[in-house]
Amino acid sequence: MAPSDDNLIKAGTPTSTGAPIITNNPIKSGPAPIAGPTAPVNRVRTEPEAAEFCGLSLQHFRRMRRNGQGPPFVQLTERRIGYRPADLDRWLAARVVEAA
Repeated sequence: MAPSDDNLIKAGTPTSTGAPIITNNPIKSGPAPIAGPTAPVNRVRTEPEAAEFCGLSLQHFRRMRRNGQGPPFVQLTERRIGYRPADLDRWLAARVVEAA
């Protein structure tokens, strides 16, 4: 449902506090989504993104990597690593335990 002009406070119109406000803003700002219809599927994930994807805390995820128990990673720079989505999927699939 598209917002009607009646429901919008125009940009630059001050409120009682003097700050401009826009409500029902159809344009969203902020960082690009991690996944979605417009996000590249094979984009290398950052370490925090990979940890969240796997459902682990960043601290535990890093500990697993240091101990050689985490998924394969890509050394992007001297101080930055990344994770390919296919590697994360394979690592998770290998950890599936069938119910007895």
